[in-house]
Amino acid sequence: MYQERMYRKEMGKNLKSFLLVVEETDLWIGISDGFYSESLKNELEGYIILQREILKKYLVGHPEFKTSLVPVKSLGNAPAFIEEMSQLSYKTDVGPMAGVAGAFSFLAGRYLRKLGIPKIIVENGGDVYVYGFENLTTGIFAGKSPFSEKINLEIDLGKKEFGICSSSGTFGHSLSFGKADLVTVVSENVILADLLATSFCNKIKREEDVEPSLRDLKMYNEVSSGLLILNDKLGAFGNIKIKRRY
Repeated sequence: MYQERMYRKEMGKNLKSFLLVVEETDLWIGISDGFYSESLKNELEGYIILQREILKKYLVGHPEFKTSLVPVKSLGNAPAFIEEMSQLSYKTDVGPMAGVAGAFSFLAGRYLRKLGIPKIIVENGGDVYVYGFENLTTGIFAGKSPFSEKINLEIDLGKKEFGICSSSGTFGHSLSFGKADLVTVVSENVILADLLATSFCNKIKREEDVEPSLRDLKMYNEVSSGLLILNDKLGAFGNIKIKRRY
């Protein structure tokens, strides 16, 4: 059953936004004003349909790739995004499909970037591809944590391509073995950010886990910043500023 994502009403107010839904891939897309057309949306939809068919065909011949909760090697000649999901699953110690939402955000975002669009946001269930922004401000929803909807996160992006991916063990539909109200990871590699958000959400089961998890997340050179929340315990690092939301 489709569930409206109310937070999207707060996103990309200076962009031309549209929705693109293909089966389980539910994208909110914001692009620079003046670049949108129905033909662009139709072309992007066709591209996403094609990539989903590629993934589904691959999963038929490699069913453990879909269901495994631990890293899985890809078959020979796997498509590039599937191969990357596989390789990064070993780097993050989770199943490769934990990065599928980030992968489709990336695929859509990179497709739009190749069209010369200067500013792009693609959001797919809390996993976001961003390109062309000097900085970005986002609200924080963290379940029942006292920080939920009380703070904003200002992220320094420097107009680069970034993934901003989040996972929670207390709300949403994603499978998690942890209790974190929110884990957000920022990295130039969108798929890696998605997998790490899941991985570190799994690790946080009590407030005492926040500090060591933050320390471990900092060890990934590809990660530029992170935010971990459990109840009233918050840990953050990197190119972000936390400000009270008024």
